[in-house]
Amino acid sequence: MKSSSQATPRRNGVTAVHSLDRFVFTVPDLDEAQRFYSEFGLEARREGQRLDLHTHGHPQHWG
Repeated sequence: MKSSSQATPRRNGVTAVHSLDRFVFTVPDLDEAQRFYSEFGLEARREGQRLDLHTHGHPQHWG
């Protein structure tokens, strides 16, 4: 693992994504989406007309 003083320098003219705060998908059926994401081990919490995707025991919603 590189220390911050040895980090790879930025490349001029190259655009890249470092991280995402969250992502959003539109789905036709929330019940089916909740089942689908839960089968992958995500904690899919229903919030009104949306699902918030969490990792188990973590308060941050990722999607």
